Amino acid sequence: MELEKQSKDPKEKAYHKLMREIFNTKMFYEASKQDRFESRAEYYKNKIEDCVFEYLSQVGENKKGWLSRGAVGTLRQVITSQKVLDLLDIAENKGLESPKIQTSDTVPICTCEHADEINCYIKKELNDLSRELLENSKKTFGSLMQEITKQFEEQVNINNKLRSEIDRQKLLLQEDRKKT
Repeated sequence: MELEKQSKDPKEKAYHKLMREIFNTKMFYEASKQDRFESRAEYYKNKIEDCVFEYLSQVGENKKGWLSRGAVGTLRQVITSQKVLDLLDIAENKGLESPKIQTSDTVPICTCEHADEINCYIKKELNDLSRELLENSKKTFGSLMQEITKQFEEQVNINNKLRSEIDRQKLLLQEDRKKT
């Protein structure tokens, strides 16, 4: 979060926002505790997809037509609401299937142990999902990121040369002022 505040580069800001949303598993845990599983999961899916699209838009700003090649669609397929909904359904069904934690009126009551088991399972699945997303991102955008990194390094070198030239010109100007 502090990197986002410090950076003025919109690409870097979008990247940090995307990573924060993807790896924030707490939001999925909180969503699994709510009554409205689908609407919460859909909300978070859309939030992540918006961050993905914003990041891709910033990265591809100077790349003519690269977004139209299906890069966004490929990445969005990885972040489907179906995976999130499957996790939430599993968590919900585990609570209903366990007969030892149900009362006579069939209202599920989760013990701490059972809730911890569900939470661990969901965290593991979310870690797998985030790892899969990261691998897919590397495959899909690896060459693009290398090109962007190379361009960035070239720009830094150019900027450093310009700064040294400016400093040299300032020194010459100061020497000329002292002479006159």
